[in-house]
Amino acid sequence: MLQFPEGFGPSRFGELERLLAVERPAFPLAVEVRHAAWFRNPDWTDRLSSLLEKNKAAMVITDSPGRRDVIHMRLTAPWVYVRWNGHDGGDADLRRLDDWADRIGAWMGRGLREAWFFPQLDPVDQTADLAVHFLRGLKARTGLDLRIPRLYSDEEEPRLAL
Repeated sequence: MLQFPEGFGPSRFGELERLLAVERPAFPLAVEVRHAAWFRNPDWTDRLSSLLEKNKAAMVITDSPGRRDVIHMRLTAPWVYVRWNGHDGGDADLRRLDDWADRIGAWMGRGLREAWFFPQLDPVDQTADLAVHFLRGLKARTGLDLRIPRLYSDEEEPRLAL
């Protein structure tokens, strides 16, 4: 994943174009731009999407409560990379995760081959719980044979032998 700083805006399109023209690595590439101007102007969004499609790179979908200006639903490759930031681990976050499970399931029905979903929450101690919630939802919606990690909270308290 190439994650560009917030100051990397459309005025630097040529640099991104030259970077992507370099010989491609043997692994999938995802690009995240965070400058709001990429998404405010549909022409820039289209230019960026076309460049990434041409180079078989995924445009990272950033879903962050504090940055609704940069979220999009464009797939530029047969796989998707979603960087999801939670708010507080509450009901609103759980609904957003369920929405993503629905969306990714629908995309899979239309040919999406692979999904990389990176959840993050501060404080980080709840991130694993939210990731498991998402995986359970995705498995239920798609029927995929996903191995769901067991959390300590899923297990009984260890018993001491006396």
